[in-house]
Parts: sequence; C-alpha cells; structure tokens
Amino acid sequence: MRLITDSRHNDLEVARRRRGSLERPKLVCFHHAGAGSSAFASWQKIIGEAAEVVPVTLPGRDQRKAEPRITDADQLIEELHTQLGDTLNTHPYILYGHSMGGLVAYNFARARERAGLPSPALVVIGATQAPHLASPLQTGLELPDRELLQLLVAHQTLPPQAAQGGRLWEQHVLPVVRDDLHLAQALLTAERTPLQAPLLALAARRDTISPLHGIIEWADYAPAGFTVRTVEGDHLFVHGNKTPQILREAAMRLHTGHIPTEYDPLAMWREAS
Repeated sequence: MRLITDSRHNDLEVARRRRGSLERPKLVCFHHAGAGSSAFASWQKIIGEAAEVVPVTLPGRDQRKAEPRITDADQLIEELHTQLGDTLNTHPYILYGHSMGGLVAYNFARARERAGLPSPALVVIGATQAPHLASPLQTGLELPDRELLQLLVAHQTLPPQAAQGGRLWEQHVLPVVRDDLHLAQALLTAERTPLQAPLLALAARRDTISPLHGIIEWADYAPAGFTVRTVEGDHLFVHGNKTPQILREAAMRLHTGHIPTEYDPLAMWREAS
C-alpha cells in the first residue's frame, strides 16, 4: 500500500535537491529501543555504492557501553549535533530511524531545520507511529521487570524465553530497554512541528506496536511530501533485507537520478506535486 498526501513544495527547493543529488548521500541510521548500531551491520553490503551507511551508536551500548545512557531529549539532540554535525553540514544525507529511532530521526531533523542547518534530503521512519500517538510499550514503562519482559515478548520484540526473566534479561537487556523507553517518552512530549524534508514511512503488516493506521498519520508532519510503503514482517522488520533495499533505491535516485519511478519513493512525492 502507498499513500501520498499533501505534496506541496517549492520548485526552487526541488531544484536545490536535484543539484545536490550527484554526490553519494550519507545514510544515517538510528536503532530501536534496546538495540545498538549492530542492527545495521549488514546494510552497507546491501546498499552498496548507493549511499554510505552511518550507524549511530548512542551512549550505553556497543563500544560506548561504559557511558551513561541518555533519557533526555535535549541532551540527545546535543549529542547528535556533536557526533554528526560536521558530516551532515557538508554532505547530502538521508535519516532512517526504526521504532524509537524514528522519533530520534524526526526530532533531530526538526532541530537541524530550526537551527538553519542543511536539512535531510529524505527522512525515513520505520515501525514508528506519528508522535501524537502513544506506543503500547509506553504504557508499560513503569511495570515491574517481569511484567515488562512479558509485554515485550507479547509484541515480538524479545524471544519467548525472555518472559520467564532471569539474569540475562533482567540485568543486562531490560535496563537498556527501559532507559530507551524513557528517551522515547521524552521525544514524544517534545514540540511537534512539520518537517521541511519529505518523509517516507515504512509499516509492517504484522506490527502490533506501530500499525499502519498510526503510521499513516505522519502525513500531517510532512507537507513537503509523504509516502507509505508496507513490508512483510513484524515490528523488528529492520532485521530483514527489504528496508535496506528500499533505502538503496531512494539513495540511488538522489545519487544518479536514474532509478525507475515504480521503485522510487522520492519520485512518488515529486510526481504528486
């Protein structure tokens, strides 16, 4: 299913984007709650020369495990400006965020636009409802450990054995997930304004956390152009190959302008003007 709505945009802005399309874009990736940059480990191989994959590692995981995790929205944006600013100020780029990462991508794009910094060529949101809608996981934010684990298992974000608890899940996995849910809550309560960049939203057919009807409501935040694409899978479809394939197509359009329209989400919003 594809939905295009309200694709008004300025012809000069379209021309600016097309002039910048010859340089291979950066594809900046923000992971889901409880995960790390390893969620995108296979993406460069799939995306190839279409874009340079830039997985973002937030504090408190992977090689930054010893650092305190961020649960404050303003602190997160400051961290991302520091980590990514020099690169994004001088290169075309696409933002991709999965689940919690979708909220990160949206808020970071807005922060750059408000600061007068170069905006993304495209914001891609995967498995993330529009920010005025509450995720079912947010309702379990303060649940006891075992009940929160059971909620996560019920929504297929953890394997079935996690529901029984134990040291691995309660001492190592759950603290990261809980802090990330606090961060997501902070991002949900931040100011909500439309993006200047076009937005592509990805929805999985079996996603019980971010169903299609909630993802479609991102249209209100994307007056420059909005597209929805559905994929097979559940909430963690990020682990499959379809998402990087879609992003490869979008990046190739930006880079070369020679991808057929039927495979090109950017062409969809351009044609809708």
